[in-house]
Amino acid sequence: MVYLRRKSTERGRRWRTLGVATLATIQCLSGCAPHDPRATSVLALSGDAARGRALYAQTCAGCHRGSGAWQLTLQLYGQDGFVSTMIDGVPHTRMPSFAAWTDQQLADVRAYVRTAK
Repeated sequence: MVYLRRKSTERGRRWRTLGVATLATIQCLSGCAPHDPRATSVLALSGDAARGRALYAQTCAGCHRGSGAWQLTLQLYGQDGFVSTMIDGVPHTRMPSFAAWTDQQLADVRAYVRTAK
């Protein structure tokens, strides 16, 4: 009995997570605004791709491995959604929040990602 309850709870969590992700995607595809007011100030900055490459290699490449996995985020959410994702992280995943970074550091990583192939 306990096993069945635990199993159905796990299934419910998966469906809830899927539902939240689906709603977020629909919201963003219908005109996504930056999730964080900081995203607007980051987007206004001119980033340095060389500094962004160093930050990316040090912090991001461990998971993203330089494979361009972030390109899906750019395609789905655009530049403002990408910056918001860096600031807020992605709940219930391994993607952490980089809210402690300065706006310039966020702009630098954004500049690198925009130029990386």
